[in-house]
Amino acid sequence: VFGCDNIVGTYNNEKGSFVMNWCYPSEDSIQLSVTIAGTAFIGVGFGGSMYEADIISGWVDNNGTGYIDDYYSAEEGKPQTDVSLGGTNDINFISINKNDISTTMVFSRKLITGDKYDRDILLNGVNDMVYAW
Repeated sequence: VFGCDNIVGTYNNEKGSFVMNWCYPSEDSIQLSVTIAGTAFIGVGFGGSMYEADIISGWVDNNGTGYIDDYYSAEEGKPQTDVSLGGTNDINFISINKNDISTTMVFSRKLITGDKYDRDILLNGVNDMVYAW
């Protein structure tokens, strides 16, 4: 359930095991749908590397409960939640689901949140991104 009338962008990695679609449901927000092959966590980040990256990570636990949270990575390594650093969780959880072959995470957020641990997302221009699963 992506929920956008018009998908404005799609990215597929070269191996086909990561697919990201996005749209702008309003003038000041973005919605992303990320699907991976497999049942692991999903992490996407705004930034050119894990250094000072604005990261959104989601997973489904063994009980079937889904989680999506807002993180910041000050350095290469495990990121911390924005909230634990004194920021805010600016992610609007829409859904996260997994089955035997894939996991899909859908969320939205404001393009400009005002949180010092979030990067502004540009409508016109390049948004460097990182991803992992």
